Amino acid sequence: MSDAHAPDKPPRANDNFRETARLDRTTNDFQSDAAAIEEAPVPLSAHAALWIVLILLTTAVLWSVIGTVDRIVVVAPGKVATRTPMLVMQPFSTSRIIEVAVKTGDHVVKGQVLVRFDPAFANADVSSLQQKIASLTAQTQRLEAQLSGAPFSAGPEDGPERNTQGQIYQQEMNDFRAEVSQRDSRLAQVQSQISTDESALPGIQQQLNMAQRVVEMQERLRQQKAAATLDVMRAQSALIDSQLKLRNTSGERDKLVQQRGETEHERQAYLQKWRSDHNQELVKARQELSEATENMKKASRMHELTELVAPVSGVVQQVADRSVGSVLREAETLVTIVPDGADLYIEANVPSRDVSYLKLGDTVRVKLEAYPFQRFGTVSGVLTVLSPDSQPIKEGDDGSRLVYRAQVKLNDNASKLAARKIYLKPGLVASAEIKTGTRSIASYMLDPVLRISDESLREP
Repeated sequence: MSDAHAPDKPPRANDNFRETARLDRTTNDFQSDAAAIEEAPVPLSAHAALWIVLILLTTAVLWSVIGTVDRIVVVAPGKVATRTPMLVMQPFSTSRIIEVAVKTGDHVVKGQVLVRFDPAFANADVSSLQQKIASLTAQTQRLEAQLSGAPFSAGPEDGPERNTQGQIYQQEMNDFRAEVSQRDSRLAQVQSQISTDESALPGIQQQLNMAQRVVEMQERLRQQKAAATLDVMRAQSALIDSQLKLRNTSGERDKLVQQRGETEHERQAYLQKWRSDHNQELVKARQELSEATENMKKASRMHELTELVAPVSGVVQQVADRSVGSVLREAETLVTIVPDGADLYIEANVPSRDVSYLKLGDTVRVKLEAYPFQRFGTVSGVLTVLSPDSQPIKEGDDGSRLVYRAQVKLNDNASKLAARKIYLKPGLVASAEIKTGTRSIASYMLDPVLRISDESLREP
């Protein structure tokens, strides 16, 4: 059977599409430009852009619902406060600077030299007092030796002060011994004369008794006409001589006894005066030595203060603008130190509308007005204290502006902050951004809308 009688095959879809496209192109050749543009097929890039926009919108909606941001309560104004006062280093007296050994921001340890002052006057005082103390010590020891009768030795190795006192000791002790020896010699001489008179008195008394008996015998003989009157008178004269001799010898002995008492009293008075004078001199020397010792302590302390040292470890907060050779007045502030471990914190005022979000332990970012956070960054901390009741911002306010007092403990100490060129001191103005949790982006965007819609649908 021939092909002419075979049935026709149905046309394929691709063939139809190609045919239609061919006819459309043919038709477009005879249409206007506007109709050609209208009938032109949509480019693939337009389809892609539409799908990209739809995907981005869908992603944005999902992100706003699922994504979260930190909930921040900004507390202002606040300020830096401390429970540990900063150390203000000042010269004890008017001083001239010879060296400034630290600068602002340096970390110093306890005992480190901060500033050195001119020690000339302090050295002179110490040297003068050392000599005075050495002299008074030697004088005190010399007087104690004299009063106790002990020897006082001094040699070339003992120093000029003790050698001088040794010479004084020898001179005074020689004078003392000479005076005592002179009085002892006089006393011995008087005592010898007293002994002589006392040994002569018994013989004189016997002579007197014998003369008395002779007179009596001559009187009896004269009465018996056996003796002449002249013999009686001679016997009476001998009696009178014996009486006078006894009286004179007794009187001389009594005078010598009195002289001995006076000499002994004079000797004792000399000893007492000598001891009294030396005791007074010793008391005065001890008093002067005590005063000199106390002054030496002060002078030594003043000498120590020629080097201004750090009493504790910490960070140099501030150094006065003084150059080498400058003269500082007494108690003029020179160096300020923040001790390591100083309890620095932020004292802030939380508006009453935000207090419901807060809880102790919330993370805080602190921004310091004196140190812009764009250049110095922020300081991290933790909310540690929140007052139980609201208070006026200032005393005397009518209560229209009530806040809650909050305290933020800083995580970084003064040393770490100083490394970032941040030097905290009480009174610096600060603001605390307290992270109270998270919230969705959608709620963040819808809250103003909901607030406006709620507040607008009301009767005035």
